[in-house]
Amino acid sequence: MKQKLCIVLLSCLALAALVSCSREGNTQSDLPDQRELIEHARQRGAVLANLELLADGVEQFHIQLGRFPTNLAEVVRVGYVDEMPPLPEGMVYSYDPVFGHIRVVRFDQQGKRNE
Repeated sequence: MKQKLCIVLLSCLALAALVSCSREGNTQSDLPDQRELIEHARQRGAVLANLELLADGVEQFHIQLGRFPTNLAEVVRVGYVDEMPPLPEGMVYSYDPVFGHIRVVRFDQQGKRNE
């Protein structure tokens, strides 16, 4: 788990380095775009790490109890995950208790689902 998290974070840092090195003749107006890309990569890495953490908790729950949890709160309550990992604003976890699948769903400002 920690090794996967390190790989995700290192990938984000590498992406940020590539973005900053890929532009020649950078001007001050390019900097906000680069910062936005770096922040997006950092957030994506954090979301993927959180999904991995929850998926591991669901898998351990399933292995030890022989069923999938009815919701993600049960994984936390039983102790397979210390707390529900936070998501950036506008994102929520979507969980399928039949198959134990977790994904992140993004909503726009009007509350419509973006997939």
